[in-house]
Amino acid sequence: MKSKVETILDNYRIKLARKERLIEPFIKRKNESFSCNWCSEVEYVKYKQLEAEINLLKIVISDLEYVIE
Repeated sequence: MKSKVETILDNYRIKLARKERLIEPFIKRKNESFSCNWCSEVEYVKYKQLEAEINLLKIVISDLEYVIE
């Protein structure tokens, strides 16, 4: 049976995977454009927000993995 920490870790991994799928179109567009011309400031803000959320989730997951060990 999984501990609460392992269950929470699994949930964060799922959230991370979802966020990474959401950011893929932004990254693809960024890589295709050499000057990184975004369609709008709103898209850029969404991209940066997703990027920050992904980085935060990676930190939380890393910390939880450390706790489990």
